[in-house]
Amino acid sequence: MLRTRAGARPIVVHPGWRTDVDTATFVALASTEAFRTPEPLRRARSLARDARARQAQRLPP
Repeated sequence: MLRTRAGARPIVVHPGWRTDVDTATFVALASTEAFRTPEPLRRARSLARDARARQAQRLPP
């Protein structure tokens, strides 16, 4: 568990394949400059929301 800022809820950080805990923590902190959620996840969620909205517009009521 990693707090990106004091008082913020922690995020879960764990090493992946051929990565250690220190590297995973470094990458998580480097990608959370402006927001609590890492930027790659923010972008993925945004793209998913946009895709769902486009799909919902194509479906008949």
